[in-house]
Amino acid sequence: VEGKDLNKRIARQKISDAIIKSNVSGLMLSLTSNKNVDTEKAILTKLPDMQILAVENKLNIVSDMRKMFKQHNLPIKVFIGNINQKLYGADKDTYAHLNLDYCSNILTIAKELKYVLENKIVKQNGIIAVTIYKVIRCSKQSEKDIFGKMGVSPITFLFTR
Repeated sequence: VEGKDLNKRIARQKISDAIIKSNVSGLMLSLTSNKNVDTEKAILTKLPDMQILAVENKLNIVSDMRKMFKQHNLPIKVFIGNINQKLYGADKDTYAHLNLDYCSNILTIAKELKYVLENKIVKQNGIIAVTIYKVIRCSKQSEKDIFGKMGVSPITFLFTR
């Protein structure tokens, strides 16, 4: 699990660096963690005009998120619902950036990503950061011995419009 945590930290840093470097401000839609706000803190420090809307559909996690935002003095608003409710139907250039840290694989979000790209709901030069988890499947016992301990590993894609 140490490797997974290190990879998450590296991914968060790359995401915040890309968003800051874009210098695009406005509304960022985010699947924000209820345990870590490093990305959001870094972005808001460098781009203070950024507005962040965190999306979560589990009320117990929403409560934890709000406490963490308050503890870190972050002006992040929370939408209680599904990310689809904010993506589908959004107009062109609605969002400055998307920070989508999914707890799933690419197949489950392919339609959403296609919609986002085809409808250009992110501003020109805005970042679409998508983090998914790839389950490592092994057929040989030797591979299972090595990779089986790893479980899942995060994979992050950064797109610019």
